Amino acid sequence: MSLAGAGTLFRQSGKRIKRARKNVKLPQNAAPIGRNRASDKFFYAVGKDNGNFLMKKICRALTLLILSLSMILTVFPSTAVAAESVFEPRLSAPSRSNAYYNKQLNYYSQTGYGMPNCVAYAYGRIYEITGEEPLIKRGSASEWWSINKKNGYYNYGQEPQIGAIACWSNHVAIVEKIDGNTVTASQSHWGGNYFDTTTFKSGTNRFGQKFYGYIYACEKINEEVEQEKAEEEARIEAEEKAAEDAKRSHTAVPAQQPEYIVPETSSAPSVSANLTGEEPKIVLNSIVLKKTIEKQNANLHLFNLINFEKGISHGAMCLFYIFITLYNAA
Repeated sequence: MSLAGAGTLFRQSGKRIKRARKNVKLPQNAAPIGRNRASDKFFYAVGKDNGNFLMKKICRALTLLILSLSMILTVFPSTAVAAESVFEPRLSAPSRSNAYYNKQLNYYSQTGYGMPNCVAYAYGRIYEITGEEPLIKRGSASEWWSINKKNGYYNYGQEPQIGAIACWSNHVAIVEKIDGNTVTASQSHWGGNYFDTTTFKSGTNRFGQKFYGYIYACEKINEEVEQEKAEEEARIEAEEKAAEDAKRSHTAVPAQQPEYIVPETSSAPSVSANLTGEEPKIVLNSIVLKKTIEKQNANLHLFNLINFEKGISHGAMCLFYIFITLYNAA
């Protein structure tokens, strides 16, 4: 049924309802539903139970329709829902009531060297990311690189990783984001800012201090982040490929066009002999005929587009038919 047919169906239904409202007389003991006498007649005509019958049918039909669509979406899920990220970069200051940064869990705060302090912040941030107490729990910023290297607490290197401790000669910060060779880190400053972030080129000296490298205190989290990133890239690639395949399947493939040669003279049309094994070339002495064939090909392409649009319309009409069928069945 086309959209025009659906409109006709609705108009006919409206006319039947109007006739019912004119012909129905309310009984003497019928309880009024509203202020409008005509609406009372309507509900009494279609429901005979103060309109409850009609509302029950509509509710049943809608319920069945929703259940049907839920079953379809369950069997044929459209897209996968991305899982919650395993790492959330900290780009704003932690609350002073946050246990990782105060005396409740932070070793440096417990010993009187809490924030603002770069090592107190780094200790709390590593604790927050991993959920485990950091292995480095003593020394100043200038000592963290050598303490870790001497005791073998964590792996270390010159490549940035998510959650790694960036170490300078007298400062430490935590890597929050990586974009190529550009690193964004969170930090605190002894006697200065309670919290801020900094963006720098990896491996560069800063604050007048020499860059030592990165301590990989969150390697497990970094591996999960890399795996999540790879899965996200694979998902996006699969979606793009599926969209490209769908687009290709709905695009009309143009038919192979013969090569037309319009002779300079007004000689009679002929077909060149296929002496070399090549496809014969159609020789036309009429430009009008050539344009007519090209117009037919254009019309064929337009016909394919119209059929595609009709397919979308038919899908919408199918949902309408399902609702009408369920309504009548209810």
